[in-house]
Amino acid sequence: MVIDSTGENIGTISREEALEKARVNGLDLVIIAKNQEIPVAKIVDWSKFKYLQKKKQKNQTKSVEIKEWWFKPKIEDHDILNKLRFVKKYLKKGGKVKITVKFIRRAQYDDMRDTLNRVIELSSDFSEPASEINREGRNLSIFLKYKKSTVKENEEKQSENT
Repeated sequence: MVIDSTGENIGTISREEALEKARVNGLDLVIIAKNQEIPVAKIVDWSKFKYLQKKKQKNQTKSVEIKEWWFKPKIEDHDILNKLRFVKKYLKKGGKVKITVKFIRRAQYDDMRDTLNRVIELSSDFSEPASEINREGRNLSIFLKYKKSTVKENEEKQSENT
């Protein structure tokens, strides 16, 4: 089964005929689907074909960058709000955030969990947890993602107030 450079199906022809048609047009014969009963080949420019494949693959593998912010177990709300300003800016850009509470000296895990819950509570207007609270060694952490409904809710509140 051969497809020509314009995308039209030529039909089932022999390998030699397909190679001859490719040579006449100054193009290459590329097998696209090898594992079928009738292999599918396409007459294309090989370098352009590879370029388009790489471009398509690059677009598919967009990764979300994750940044991490550290907090101590006994931190004041004002300090949390200071750090959350930067977290909010990063989340708006489309990133993902990992919030970690470090185990320091004689900290209790209850204090660490309370601090993490305070961070989640104070950031609830612009973010929501993307995972459960995890214990990583001696630290507790959670992933946050941007809450998309925040913009709509704020616009609705503003329209109600006016």
